[in-house]
This record gives sequence, structure tokens and C-alpha cells, in this order.
Amino acid sequence: MSNSILDTLAARLSTPYAMFLGLGLASSATFTIGMASSNHMGLIPLVADSLLNKPGNAQLGTDGALRAFAWLLPRAFKWFPTSAILATLGFGAAAYTFQPSSRRPNVRPLLVGAVVGMIGINVYSKFLMFPINDKLVAESTARIASDSEIAGLIDTWVKRNVPRFLMSCASLALGTVAMLVS
Repeated sequence: MSNSILDTLAARLSTPYAMFLGLGLASSATFTIGMASSNHMGLIPLVADSLLNKPGNAQLGTDGALRAFAWLLPRAFKWFPTSAILATLGFGAAAYTFQPSSRRPNVRPLLVGAVVGMIGINVYSKFLMFPINDKLVAESTARIASDSEIAGLIDTWVKRNVPRFLMSCASLALGTVAMLVS
């Protein structure tokens, strides 16, 4: 590569827009990948029990799966609010600092869409997912509910997690398209 290409690339990456977009993309990717991996690593036995309706078919069984969930939840979800907030701020600041030109299309609507998606994830998680998480953790430590009540909680958790994961993927995709187009 010639020096002029490297100089152009360095100048373009040092703009506030590029730095904020990078923050948004990195935080959004961390959130999406971390959520997907921790959810599925910790809940595979729970989901298997729930979907198959045959307790005991999962490798850990319901009791072991609930203990695994209780161990994983505080560790895995500890950083998710931080990464979601950083992604929201990064995408928002990138939308604010973006300067459209004749050479670049206006990607501000994509970035605003990414911000709305991340805010949606936070609201959705707070009001629909956290209560179920709390109940599952309570069940894993106290074990007072029947297996059918736990299976109902797990079914609800699985069904509600799909839209949250899709919103996360959509925000990441919008930010990525904004980066590629601009």
C-alpha cells in the first residue's frame, strides 16, 4: 500500500464519527455475542427439558441446570447493561457527529435505528426478562416450585429471549451497514 492510501485511511479513522461508530459496533458485538453464548451455554439443559417435555433428557437434568443457571446469571449478565449502554451512546454519538457529503450517503437513519434497537433491548430486558431471571434464580436456590412451574418459566424465558436476540442482531447489523456504506 502506498503512503497516500494509509494516510487517507488514518485520517478517516481518526474522525469523531469513526471513533464513536467503532465504540458502538464493539459494544454491540460484545453484547450480542456475549448474550447469545451465555444464554445458550447456561440454558441448553433447561431449554432441552422444556422443549422435549421430558425432564431428565438434558445432560445436567433440571436441578443441575438450575444450579448452572444460578451460577452463570450473575457472572454473564454483569457486563451486559454496560455494553448495551456503551453501544447506545456510541451509535448515538456517531449519528450526531456524522457529516454527510456528496461522496457518502446519509447513514444517520441507520444509526438512529441502531440506537432505538439498543434502547428497546434495555427496556425489554428490564420489564420482561429480569423478572423471569429472578424467578429462575430463586427456584435454583430454594427449589420450591414444581417441575411444571419451572418448565413454564423456562418456556416463557425462551420465547421472550428470541425477540431480544433479534433486536440485538438488528442493531449490530444497522451499525455494520452504516460503517460499510460511509
